[in-house]
Amino acid sequence: MLRTALVIIILAVLPSCFLFKDYKRREFTYTRTGDSTSTTVATIVPKGYKRVKEIADSSGHQGLAYYYKDGAELYILYTPLVDNYQPIDTLRHIPKPQLQGGVFYKGIDSTRRWWREAQPPSFRFGYRNVSSEKEVFFDSAVNYIKPGMPQKRKKGLFGTKKA
Repeated sequence: MLRTALVIIILAVLPSCFLFKDYKRREFTYTRTGDSTSTTVATIVPKGYKRVKEIADSSGHQGLAYYYKDGAELYILYTPLVDNYQPIDTLRHIPKPQLQGGVFYKGIDSTRRWWREAQPPSFRFGYRNVSSEKEVFFDSAVNYIKPGMPQKRKKGLFGTKKA
C-alpha cells in the first residue's frame, strides 16, 4: 500500500519538473508612466535566443526583445497607449479574446512565418518571424505572460520560502 502511494506521488510530481524544459524563466521590469516604482512581470522565453535588447515604442515606453538565430523575435512591451508594436492590418485580421484580457491578432506573413501580438491593457507582447515548427513554443510563452497579476514569492520544497 505504501509502495503504491509512493509511486502515485512520484508519477504526479515528476512531470511537473519537465514542463518548462524548453523555456528559460525571465522577468520583465518596467516603470509605470507617472510612477517611480518598478513592477515586475514573470515570463518564460523559448530557449535558444542569441540576444536580448531593450526596446521602446514610438512614445518611448519600455520593452524587451529576444532575438533568435533563425530571425525569430519574442517581445514584451509596456505601453499605456493603444498603439500596436508591429503593424497589423485590422481589416484582414480579426481580433480574438486574449486570456489576460484584451485581444490578440495572429497570422502568417508572406515568407510563411508566424506572428502574433497580444494586446491586454497597457501591454503588447508577441512574436514575429517564427517557423511553423517553433510556433507552439512561442504561443506558450505569450500565453504564460500575465501582466497586472501580483508576483508570488517562490516556495521551496515543503513550503519553505526561498530567499
